[in-house]
Amino acid sequence: MRSRTTWQFVVPFTQAWVMLVSAAVWGQAPPDVPPPASAPAPDDAAPPPPDRPRFRLDATDLYVGFETEFENRRVKSTVPYRRDTTHENHDLRFIESAGITLGGFVYDPNLLEYRAQLEFGLTQGRFREDINRWSDTEDDNGFLIQYDVNVDLFKSKPISLNVYARRADVRVPRRFLPSLREEQTETGASALIVGDKFTTEVGFSLRDVERHGNRDDEDDEELDNSRFYIDHKFTFSDTHKLRLLYEHEHDESNYQGSRYSFETQRDEARLEHEIAFGPGNKHRLDTYLRYNAEKGDLARDELELVPRLTLQHTDNFKTIHRYSLYQYDQGGIKVTQNKFDTEAIWDVTDKLRLSADGYAMHEHVENDLDTSQFGGLIDAAYRQPTSLGELSANANFGIDEARTSGDAGIRYVHGEAHPLGGSRPVFLRETGVIPGSVFAFNATRTRLYAIGTDYTVVFTAGRAVVARTWTGRIADGEVVYFDYAYKVPAHGEIQSYRTDLLIEHRFTFGLTPYYALEGRWQETEYSRATPWVRDNQDRHRLGARFDRER
Repeated sequence: MRSRTTWQFVVPFTQAWVMLVSAAVWGQAPPDVPPPASAPAPDDAAPPPPDRPRFRLDATDLYVGFETEFENRRVKSTVPYRRDTTHENHDLRFIESAGITLGGFVYDPNLLEYRAQLEFGLTQGRFREDINRWSDTEDDNGFLIQYDVNVDLFKSKPISLNVYARRADVRVPRRFLPSLREEQTETGASALIVGDKFTTEVGFSLRDVERHGNRDDEDDEELDNSRFYIDHKFTFSDTHKLRLLYEHEHDESNYQGSRYSFETQRDEARLEHEIAFGPGNKHRLDTYLRYNAEKGDLARDELELVPRLTLQHTDNFKTIHRYSLYQYDQGGIKVTQNKFDTEAIWDVTDKLRLSADGYAMHEHVENDLDTSQFGGLIDAAYRQPTSLGELSANANFGIDEARTSGDAGIRYVHGEAHPLGGSRPVFLRETGVIPGSVFAFNATRTRLYAIGTDYTVVFTAGRAVVARTWTGRIADGEVVYFDYAYKVPAHGEIQSYRTDLLIEHRFTFGLTPYYALEGRWQETEYSRATPWVRDNQDRHRLGARFDRER
């Protein structure tokens, strides 16, 4: 059970908060000059220009906020011939904050305009843990400070500039461990060039994150990131666009609880091309090309090419056809993957949507393994408003067949995404995962999470189960990307049939009961040297969710 409540009070300011009356700061318009004798009468004369300040500082918002968060987790374990174990955690946090948002300009808003936000706060936390008859409690409290300053120069000119600086001094509470003080600092500058048919942006940024506060400095952590980029966009017409992007990025991390450091340098070039054609320009062809070169720890080189053709046959029916080439080289392992897929989407009514997808893929691991894979999927989605809310149902059925040939029998997965958090276990999709080959990254691959510190991997029944640690750097519900290797038969074939069904009704007062079915059945053929274990499952779930906006 988890609940969260937030109150915030905002007071707007419509007039200047700080007024500097000094003429040297504000400046004054020249005194009025008497009109000549031939000038028109005073009633017909134009009024003199009003005095315009050369410096202005306004307080646009003044706010006070209060936030509380409560989480209760209870786990009961039953072991034959032993006493049942009950483990329960209660976490309660309070955050009080006050802040102000400032804005203004120097001489003219189009010359130099600035915005700033300042916030101060306090945080308190209390943790309680009960294991059978044993109980323990702990309290935590501290200060919160952050600011954000942003300056725009020459906004009305063909070349404009932006400069910013941000800093946050916050606390990272940890259950029954010393809380960490986190200092985040980021600065950057960018220039925007605007032409008739193009825009170009050039920028540079520096980011530093430091976590400290433990008495023995065992959990200290530091993350440094520097980035330079050039983003060039052409608009030849409303139906023809091109984008070129280059990024250079350097990352360096020292991990908490470990002497190991992670450092890598990345250079990436990207091309995106889009053209619309056909009656009413309803059809579209877009192409994506990316080349990434890395050096340092866990470095890899990548080449990706994806042309996609979208045909809008009618207002309710369209097909999408894709080809993708993906090639990467990491640690002496070179993999080339070619894939074709076709998708059809039919909006039968405003309540019912049908879709079908078919694909074929060939993957070659140099001097190792060849895999051919093909399959398809049929999906139906239905939504029906009711007098009490909305009824929705989603059902799909898919088939997949994979054939392997080679010697070593190892395949590699890059960038498999999973949200971590909650009570439901998260399984890596493939079976036979090789221990020690699992690496976890954030979405931008700028942070490598440490196993045992940020997440755990437990192998059970041929599957790998991953979970975030409460004291690590992975936020609850954050999407984490996994790279890993897994074993397949040297010469084998596997057929998988999968079906999913979800029926739920969302009531207007926030309750959503649901039923979910997940089923998978497999047939395998393999050599005895490297067996392929079936991964069959038949899972039924009945549950309910409750959520309301406040």
